[in-house]
Amino acid sequence: MKTIVSIADAIKDGDSINNQKIKQKFVAREVYCNVNSLVEYCLKQGFEDPDSPVNLDNIENYYTVNWENVLHTILQDWDERQTDLIAYANDPETFNRRVKTSGDFEVFFNSLDEDERRELCEQFDIACEAEPAEIFEWWAVSDFLYENLKKKGCTVVDTGSCKVWGRQTTGQAILLDYVITEICAEMGILDGQEHTWAPTN
Repeated sequence: MKTIVSIADAIKDGDSINNQKIKQKFVAREVYCNVNSLVEYCLKQGFEDPDSPVNLDNIENYYTVNWENVLHTILQDWDERQTDLIAYANDPETFNRRVKTSGDFEVFFNSLDEDERRELCEQFDIACEAEPAEIFEWWAVSDFLYENLKKKGCTVVDTGSCKVWGRQTTGQAILLDYVITEICAEMGILDGQEHTWAPTN
């Protein structure tokens, strides 16, 4: 019987050749087009016109914690904190993730929701203040991807005519964004998962 790859293991292997092909299909289906000029124009108009389809008030998750920076801070202090952080992640009454290394902890941290990350930071006196999101690109996306990005704390806006994602990375293919890997793994479509989109021989 073939072993089904877990979500955590699928994420770890998320940038393999097979998984990049799967994520490329997913992005082609769920990401429609770049709408930078449209959104930036509407945002500019929004300062004068409250009926503009995009203004700061209707952007969700605009003030966010940069969790990549928080994780970077934690990993910088890994030698000092690792015993306590490993114990926290492996607590059978809460997470029980079998974290042993900093790499395991990174996967564990990225699997936490916003409230769980805040709780961890509070317990270990790690700063995690919300700041305005630094948006590099705006993309029109499907309803499905919009809802998943929103749940993940990504910056999104519903303009009324289309759903838009405010992407906080640039300079790489969208399929390489961690959040895309995470969503695909949670759908179970990565290589070796139950509903994999990998071609069958």
